[in-house]
Amino acid sequence: MWPCLQPTGHGSRSRICGSISPSSLPGFSAAKGHYHPSDPAGTGYPEIYEVLAGEAHYLIQTPDCSDVVLITATAGDVVVVPPGYGHVTINPSRQSVLEMANIVSSRFSSNYRGYEDRRGAAYYELESGEFVRNPRYRKSAALRFVRAGCFPRDSGPLADPLYRLVRDHAPVLNILNEPEKYRAQFRDLYP
Repeated sequence: MWPCLQPTGHGSRSRICGSISPSSLPGFSAAKGHYHPSDPAGTGYPEIYEVLAGEAHYLIQTPDCSDVVLITATAGDVVVVPPGYGHVTINPSRQSVLEMANIVSSRFSSNYRGYEDRRGAAYYELESGEFVRNPRYRKSAALRFVRAGCFPRDSGPLADPLYRLVRDHAPVLNILNEPEKYRAQFRDLYP
């Protein structure tokens, strides 16, 4: 992980980070899964990722695993982890490095405990590309598969690279600190 940057001025309350996930043999490289707590209004904090190079699999899940989604993203794609979902990032490539940036509110610390206690997410991705249930979860919904791209890159609120949104204190970043005001947008992210 690169050092996180927290812009100053204009009441900035977000931080942008970057990371490089090397390919690994014989298995995959995966980030440590985590959940975000709720904000003072009771809505979980979201997180926004941008794939800079390579391919990423974002496995997102609700705490009770009633919804488990694998989002496939490639360079230039933006993925939003909605409120109330935990997530883990997987580099599925045996040859390519995954480079990504993420932006999140600076008002909280992530909670890794649920993933640590169960030794990962509700599903594991095998080297073959197959997904198997993690037996440490009592029950989990069937894994749904979606492609990134809910936000067009040529227009819309996330048309600029994440670093530029932070640099310019873009109003769209309010979604990170006041997610309760954007419930409708989150609800329709991954139908």
